[in-house]
Amino acid sequence: MLAPFLDRITFAGPNVFLEPDATFGVSMAVHELATNACKFGSLSQRAGRVEVSWTVMRHRAGLDPHARLEGA
Repeated sequence: MLAPFLDRITFAGPNVFLEPDATFGVSMAVHELATNACKFGSLSQRAGRVEVSWTVMRHRAGLDPHARLEGA
């Protein structure tokens, strides 16, 4: 589905390990966001782009993941 747009999509962030349940949830969210970007959002426009980035910060209590999705 995203193959025609790979030159307009950027992923940036550290490698992370996700448990299977979390992986399924993230993959479903990315699929839904990608579908919407293709049909109605930035990828539906010739010059549109999608940028996905994430960070993971370590704290005493554990990890604090943050993700950000931008379309232009």
